[in-house]
This record gives sequence, C-alpha cells and structure tokens, in this order.
Amino acid sequence: MCKREQPIYDMVSNKEYFSLTILSYVALTLMGAYIESLLSIVGIMGSFTAIFLSFIFPPLFYLKLDEQNANTSKKLRAFALLILGVIFTLLSTYKILVDDLS
Repeated sequence: MCKREQPIYDMVSNKEYFSLTILSYVALTLMGAYIESLLSIVGIMGSFTAIFLSFIFPPLFYLKLDEQNANTSKKLRAFALLILGVIFTLLSTYKILVDDLS
C-alpha cells in the first residue's frame, strides 16, 4: 500500500492551481465561441474521456504506485501505453477539429 506523506491538496501550489483554472477557462471559452456544432464539442470531450480512461490513467497509476519495483519490462510497456494514449488523444482531437472546420 502506498502511503502519502502530505494531503493531495498540499501538493499543488495556489499559483499552479489558479494558472490551470485560468488556462482551462480560456480554452473552454474559446472553444465555445468558435466551434459552432455541439457535436464537435461532444466528440472532443468523448475522445478525451475515453482515451484518458483507457490508455492514459491505467499506466500512469501503475507507474506511480509501483515506483519501488525495478521491473523495467513492465514499466517500459506501461510507459509505451501512456505515450500511445497521448498520441491517440492528439490525433483524435486533430481529426475532430479538422472535420469541424471543413
């Protein structure tokens, strides 16, 4: 079992929290202003949610929870799946935006 030294809310500074909040707000406002179709927004949200739940979070959790184990083969596979998830996220977002703009 992994023991945490400090609460999760102490791991992120106020500056990082507010920066991420402002960045998210600006990005979502711009998306709402320039994307005319609700289908595109639902597609983007669906692609992010599905890919994060399938390809990004599981290997990320594995790498975080299994830091002490030195089995590099499993860690390498988890890292490859993580990279694949990031690539899928970028490709699906690009395809949805290109389809929406054309």
